[in-house]
Amino acid sequence: MKFYKYAIVCLIALLIMTYIDVDKEDVYKEYVYASNEIIIDDELGDDVEEILDNSYDEVVDDVLEIQLGKLSRYGPDCYLCTGYLAYGLYVGSGTIYYNDNYYGNVRILAGDKSYPFGTIVRVSYDMESFLGIVLDRGGSIGFNGKALFDLLYPNEYLANKDGVNYNTKFEILRYGF
Repeated sequence: MKFYKYAIVCLIALLIMTYIDVDKEDVYKEYVYASNEIIIDDELGDDVEEILDNSYDEVVDDVLEIQLGKLSRYGPDCYLCTGYLAYGLYVGSGTIYYNDNYYGNVRILAGDKSYPFGTIVRVSYDMESFLGIVLDRGGSIGFNGKALFDLLYPNEYLANKDGVNYNTKFEILRYGF
């Protein structure tokens, strides 16, 4: 469902870019994209901003690495869990998002120690896709574990209810902070 929202937002942005009112004398040379605005920089040094009503703020970056594997889920109240992530953030109150300076609100993931804290991962399975950030570790998580990544849920009950996704695509967009 999110994929369709993303496709619609991209189409609207393309249509808006096509119909931006400009003087015929201005020669536009580059487009700079941010999460919710389009900035068009012309050769005369004037900036034109068009603010989009964008409910899907995913930043599109180059993919550095692609992995296929299993996505499991866990809660901060799991067996032997303290409510603190390996990164040091307390999530025992049900927090499942982290506000990244560049990518905005992203889901919290536990990942292999080969991925430094702050690694951004686009997770895709079935028709779902979302961004996550590695802020935790796990004994059975990683390349030699039961699952490649573990998605944080508000509690263990909800995590177990949603279960495991096999054949999940993990696209690494950034290594560390």
